[in-house]
Order: sequence, then structure tokens, then C-alpha cells
Amino acid sequence: MCRPLLDEDGSAGLSLRAVARRARVSATAPYRVSATAAISEYVRGIVHATFPGVDADALSTTVWALVHGLAFLHLDGKLDLSTPEVVAAQVESAVHALFDASPAMSRAAAAPVGGQGVSGGS
Repeated sequence: MCRPLLDEDGSAGLSLRAVARRARVSATAPYRVSATAAISEYVRGIVHATFPGVDADALSTTVWALVHGLAFLHLDGKLDLSTPEVVAAQVESAVHALFDASPAMSRAAAAPVGGQGVSGGS
């Protein structure tokens, strides 16, 4: 979901409204239970196709949370709204930070704790 929207519309296209449009439901649908399943399935399908081999359910929840959170930060005026380019740069940075952090977090999780290996034995 993120990558196709970013590729087509830039980071400014990353919103719940854009996701709803892609899922072919109304702009207010993400807030109604009946449409949640359609959007969830759409996001999960995009995540599965874009990131094969990952837990699509977990990552699609993460992507949806990121988009939702950024939309509310924008609506609440918590982001620098001086120009559309500044907003786009903030959204793009947040998305890239998530994708960049993922490999680093995987490496950190696999690293031995205190030099004792995964089991932590004595």
C-alpha cells in the first residue's frame, strides 16, 4: 500500500483517504466497521505482494497505524504545515524510518545478549 501510493502520488498521497479510494470504499469508510474488512484485506494484499515472507497481518496493521497516526498528526496541526513540500518530506521521512529500522531491529533481535547467545544460559 505505501510503496504504490508513494510511487504514484509521492508521500502526500499516503493517507487513509487514499487507502480508502484504493480499496474502493468511501473516504469515511475507515471509520465504519463494515468497510474495515475491505480496507484491511486491501492493505494486507499489498503488504503480502510487496514484502513476501513477512507476517502480512502484523505488517499491514503497522502500515495502517502509521498512515492513521500521520493523518491525525496532520489534522491536529502537530506537523509543520508551512508548505505541502514540508508535509510531504515529513511523511516520507516517517515511512522511510519505519522501513529502514526494520532490518536494524531484526539484526539487534538476533544478536546475542551480553555475549551469552540466544539462550542466555550460564
